[in-house]
Amino acid sequence: MVRPLGRPLARKAVTLENLREDFLAHCEARNLSERTLEWYGDRMRRFADWCAAQGVAVPSDLRCSDLEQFVLHCRRQGFAPNTVHGYAQVLKTLCRLGHRMGHIPEDITTGFKLPRVPNTIVRTFQLVIKSPGLAWGPPQRIHSFCSIP
Repeated sequence: MVRPLGRPLARKAVTLENLREDFLAHCEARNLSERTLEWYGDRMRRFADWCAAQGVAVPSDLRCSDLEQFVLHCRRQGFAPNTVHGYAQVLKTLCRLGHRMGHIPEDITTGFKLPRVPNTIVRTFQLVIKSPGLAWGPPQRIHSFCSIP
């Protein structure tokens, strides 16, 4: 049967779960590792659960303030700064893909800034080994890195 002219095909409403599945399929097509897909899936599942608790059911209802509130929620949960930053990165990428796919009408990530992560200074040490039988050669240097709190 042919669709009559002027009558668009009915589209089902896209849920956050649909967007999550589309995003994971997109990542899988990019040949990301299974562990990365699990990590992304977990972060997005937590975001979808939080959105459901806030009354946001479909991606088109998302706003930049929702992303910021979720990041604040993660901070208040006691997540480490790097973990919160990771959540924010996944959300930003998810929403950009949702916008490109037409599920989110406007690019809500334009005003969304990733949270800052404190700089960690990593001190290094240098180990010099002199060969006992080779007095004429320069000492061999072995560089190692270690994090010292």
